[in-house]
Amino acid sequence: MLRICALAAAAVLAVLATFQLTLIAGAPFGQLAWGGQHKVLPPKLRLGSAASIALYGFFAYIALALALLYLGLSIG
Repeated sequence: MLRICALAAAAVLAVLATFQLTLIAGAPFGQLAWGGQHKVLPPKLRLGSAASIALYGFFAYIALALALLYLGLSIG
């Protein structure tokens, strides 16, 4: 069950990272993120999206690593 939860968390974070990547690329989804005041994100908010991607990757790594440790497997 823990492995399924960790994989689900990593999948959700991957979807969020993909969304942030589309915002960085200039997709007109800015109204769905960062307070919704811009249709296309300005450069400063694109940097924020890049930082979010890094954080999502870190969070996914932590969730998967803790699940492996709990199950008694090595991280590599």
